[in-house]
Amino acid sequence: RAGVSSFGFSGPNAHVIVDEAPSVTAADAHTVVRPVQCLPLSARTPEALATLATTWSGALRAPGAPSLADAAHTAGVGRSHLAERAAVVAADIHEAASALEALAAGTEHPFVKRGRANPGSPTEVVFLFTGQGAQSPGMGAALYDAAPVARDVIDRCDALLGPDAAGRTLLSVLRDPSEQSPIHETRWTQPATFAVQMALVALWRSWGITPAAVLGHSAGEYAAACAAGVFSLEDGLALIAERGRLMQALGPGGAMAAVNAPAALVQECIAAFGGRVSVAAYNADDALVSAGEAALVDAACALLAAQGVECRRLFVPLASHSPLMDPGLDAMEAAAARVAMRAPVVPVAWNLTGGVPLAGGAPDAAYWRRHLREPVRFADGVRALWRDGFRAYVEIGPHPVLVALAQRALGEPDDFAGVPSLRRGKDEWRELTSAVAELYVRGAPIDWAGVTADQSASRPAMPTYP
Repeated sequence: RAGVSSFGFSGPNAHVIVDEAPSVTAADAHTVVRPVQCLPLSARTPEALATLATTWSGALRAPGAPSLADAAHTAGVGRSHLAERAAVVAADIHEAASALEALAAGTEHPFVKRGRANPGSPTEVVFLFTGQGAQSPGMGAALYDAAPVARDVIDRCDALLGPDAAGRTLLSVLRDPSEQSPIHETRWTQPATFAVQMALVALWRSWGITPAAVLGHSAGEYAAACAAGVFSLEDGLALIAERGRLMQALGPGGAMAAVNAPAALVQECIAAFGGRVSVAAYNADDALVSAGEAALVDAACALLAAQGVECRRLFVPLASHSPLMDPGLDAMEAAAARVAMRAPVVPVAWNLTGGVPLAGGAPDAAYWRRHLREPVRFADGVRALWRDGFRAYVEIGPHPVLVALAQRALGEPDDFAGVPSLRRGKDEWRELTSAVAELYVRGAPIDWAGVTADQSASRPAMPTYP
């Protein structure tokens, strides 16, 4: 190392440090290879962003260009993040360069997200936790393979649950992509969905996105409560697994149906069935769910259809939040009574109160008993969060259901941002990377070092600010 100090008449002082470059270390055995990368760019003005896109596309097309993973690492951790933002989601440098050229030209491109952020006021994010019905065979497989943070949570849940009487484990159920997978059996659906949701929570947190508030829907409220610190992962998993077993033990014969009609009309219709059909969820002013004995739910749908109302049976084998749950209520309360519960550390828009905080702060065993039987007040919960100023919502689950319902409950506002984590039938890693891109351009505080941590990416020289 050498230092040179120069003193002139007016006192300027300059130093030059010459140092050996750090040695390049080989990637360790735990490095993952992700099929899709997110390359973020930002500038002070749209014109500067277009210029930046041009220089970056040229650098990616130049001979000897770095890998997209390394270029994205430099863009994330080696640059300031200014107001005008773009993010490219691509599988290789050629896809990325084409997307950047479209950005520079001001044309739409499916791999480009655009937005404007306020770097001095990061966007706060609400986590929405999907309920039963979003599951599918093989869900979370790519998440497990490409994200060690998520894998650790799923492995932990697998060890906690252990095998069932048939020798099946949580991991074997999640890794089974066949249509014969037990994932649709309620005793597996609920703990498996919980495990995937908690894996997503851990992953998002490692990427800098922590929830400012949470809202679950039906079974999703268990993961929401766990993410909010109401109970531990161990207790939450044990409780949702017991719920799944209890519900499956109640036997078949129930059904649920989505009804696109005002609450007053639906309530008037189901009153004809003497309390054997219930409103299970209030998702929006004109979007409800009915539940009860399958034949009666179908009969209620027929009555409503005769009045021009759209009804659709849901892909669930049981009738949550209906009289068919009554035989399991005592056991549910007893299971919840064995769990230590604390007041949440982040706000929870509770299903039974429609967002109003619970007396005493924490739910008790009686709450979880009522939760199995009483309707979900999802629309009220979303509206409470909206009134509190929350505008960005990330769905935590294997398939997006709630972001569309939330938007509908709020009257389709222009400034609503609903971002799914995963999507059934789509490449999980591209969906997650697209979600990162969407949140970034909307001003969420992405931790880019966390995003690229598992890839052992290097930091090559790339174009600087124009």
